[in-house]
Amino acid sequence: MNGYLYSILASIVVGTHLFSLKLLSVFPQYYIYLFVFMIATMILSRYFIYLSMKSIDLTIVHLIISMSVFITFLGTI
Repeated sequence: MNGYLYSILASIVVGTHLFSLKLLSVFPQYYIYLFVFMIATMILSRYFIYLSMKSIDLTIVHLIISMSVFITFLGTI
């Protein structure tokens, strides 16, 4: 069960990471803060992916992480 939770958390973090890339082009005056946030979310998402792959199959993790597209979409609305 924890593997699914970690996959969902990784999906949310990956979505916010991708959204922060968009924010970087919109708000260049906050470059340093957004860059630090991007690096932090990148590391955190990889860690959650690592934890989830210890528990469940790679294919299931990949399917859940593909939902990060929806998180990015909701952030841009």
